[in-house]
Amino acid sequence: MKSTYFIYFFILLMSLQSSAQNSDLPFSSIDMQAMCKSLGTEKRIVGLGESTHGTKEFTTIRSEIVKELVTVYNYRALVLEAEYAPATKINEYILTGKGDIERLLTNLRLWPWIHEDFLALLRWLRSCNELHPTSQVQFYGMDSQYSGLYAKKDSILLYYPEIGKTMFEIIESTGKPKEKIESLQLLSTKMSENAKSIDLQLQYFILCHINKLSKLVKQNYNIRDENMAHFVQLLQKKNNDTLKMVLWGHNDHISKRGASLNERTALGHYLSLEYANEYSSVGLDFKEGVFMAVDSEKMKERKIESFNLSPTKETLASTIDFREKDLVIVNCKSLRKSFFVNAIGAVYVMKPDSRNSFYSKITKDEQYDYLIISQKSTCINLLPMYLNN
Repeated sequence: MKSTYFIYFFILLMSLQSSAQNSDLPFSSIDMQAMCKSLGTEKRIVGLGESTHGTKEFTTIRSEIVKELVTVYNYRALVLEAEYAPATKINEYILTGKGDIERLLTNLRLWPWIHEDFLALLRWLRSCNELHPTSQVQFYGMDSQYSGLYAKKDSILLYYPEIGKTMFEIIESTGKPKEKIESLQLLSTKMSENAKSIDLQLQYFILCHINKLSKLVKQNYNIRDENMAHFVQLLQKKNNDTLKMVLWGHNDHISKRGASLNERTALGHYLSLEYANEYSSVGLDFKEGVFMAVDSEKMKERKIESFNLSPTKETLASTIDFREKDLVIVNCKSLRKSFFVNAIGAVYVMKPDSRNSFYSKITKDEQYDYLIISQKSTCINLLPMYLNN
C-alpha cells in the first residue's frame, strides 16, 4: 500500500512541477488531435498557412491535418494558392487517376508546391478517392494572376462568345481601370446569381482580368486576396454553402488580418467577415533551420536557393523551449501579449528595411486561431522534372 501511495505521489509531484514549469509561458498549448477535433466539428473552412514556402515540415504537418479532416470530419475540398486553370487537370487525376501527376504538378509553374511532399499528399488524395468513390475530395486552385497564359481573349471568346464580348467591351473601353474593375465585379456577381449555373472557369477568366487591371491602380494591394476570397465564396455557393474545405497557402493569405499600413488585407479577413466563426486560420512558423527561397538580390535569375534563418526580430517561435518536442500548437486566444512571426514567402530578404520587413505582428487571435510552431525547418525537395525544365 505504501509503495502504491509513493508512486501516486511521485506522479502527482511530477505533474505539478511540469505545470509550474509551463505556467510562465505567454500562451496555452493544445495537442494536434484536439485541434483537429475543434476544427473538424466547428468549422466549415480552414486556412492552413506557412511562414515560408520552402519548409518541408510545414507540408508534412499540414498533410497530416488534411488527412485527419478528410477521413474523420468529412472535408471534401483542398483549395490551393495556385491558378485555377492548371489545377483542374490535377483535380481530374485525383478523381479518376488520369494523367501523369508529376507532370501535372510541374505544370502549376509555382515552385512552392512542386516538391516531393506535396506530390505525396496528392497521391494520398487519389488513393482516398479510390476507396470512397461516392464521396470524393476535389482539388482547386483559387488564384488568378496569369491572364496572359490562361485567360487570353481568343480562348475566352471561343468558350463564351456572348459574355466574352461583354467582358472585352468593358476591358477595352476608355474608362479608368478602377471603373473597369467595378464593372467586371458586377458582371461576376450577375453571372453567379443562380448557384446551380455558376461556371468556375468563366469566373476565373473574369477574375484574371480584374487582377490584370489592378496592376494599373496605384497602391491597390488587395485585389489578389479579394479575388481568392471571392472564388472560395463561389465554390461555397455552388455547393449550397455546405462544402467543408481546407485552404492551403501562405500565412499572409489565410490570416484574418484586416487593412494595415503597407500590408494587404488578407484573404482570410474577407472570409472571416463572410462566414464568421465558420472560418478558422491556422498559421505555421519555425524556430530555426534552413528553407528554400528566391534570393531578393538575384530576382532576375529567379534561382531557388537554401537559406539559414537570419532573424532581425525576436519571434514567438524563438521564445519557446521545445523540451525535446518537434512542435508546439499555440491557442492564440491565450496569447498574453503581441508577438512577431516570420513572413518570408517565396523571396527572402536577408537584411530587410522597414518597407519589406519579413515579419507579421500577431495579437491574440486577431490573425490566427492557432499557431503551429515547428522547432526545425529543413528544405523541401523540388521535383527533378521541375529542376530540369
